[in-house]
Amino acid sequence: KYTISGSARTDASNLITDDPAYRYAPFWSVGASWNAKGESFLKNVNWLDRLVVRATYGYNGNVDRSTSFKPLLNISTTQNTYIQDYMATIGSYGNPTLRWEKTGTLDVGVDFSFFNSKLYGSFDVYSKKGEDLIVSMSIPSINGTTSQKLNAAKMSNKGVELTLGSHMNILSDDIT
Repeated sequence: KYTISGSARTDASNLITDDPAYRYAPFWSVGASWNAKGESFLKNVNWLDRLVVRATYGYNGNVDRSTSFKPLLNISTTQNTYIQDYMATIGSYGNPTLRWEKTGTLDVGVDFSFFNSKLYGSFDVYSKKGEDLIVSMSIPSINGTTSQKLNAAKMSNKGVELTLGSHMNILSDDIT
């Protein structure tokens, strides 16, 4: 009737920094569910096939590959017509304070099935909160550029999801 799950890991990326103190990041998730249909007070409810209440929380990370902790050069694939040589442009000025983008996600949901699966589905309420997200920010031009990608954004996303389905015969047993 009850399920508890969890996972934990440590990820590392040499795209973040050459400082080991910031390269590694722990990510984890925990979850629990309750099969309410398995309870004695719902055993004799014949129109209810399934009722599971669940909740999860997890914390994960992302590496934005469009930036780097050191300057990046973009080298052209063709020679310059005037100087007869390959040219390079600065792709990223480098961000020595680059960190993981991190997102925490909370999800609470119910899975259900009624009338021998004639109606089934799930209902979820979720909240996601991201921090240290990469954003292109304006910086003083004395730095050699007027914008830089930095871990300076936060984002919150909340919502609900409803999924409904049915297992009913349509016209014959061949189409359901």
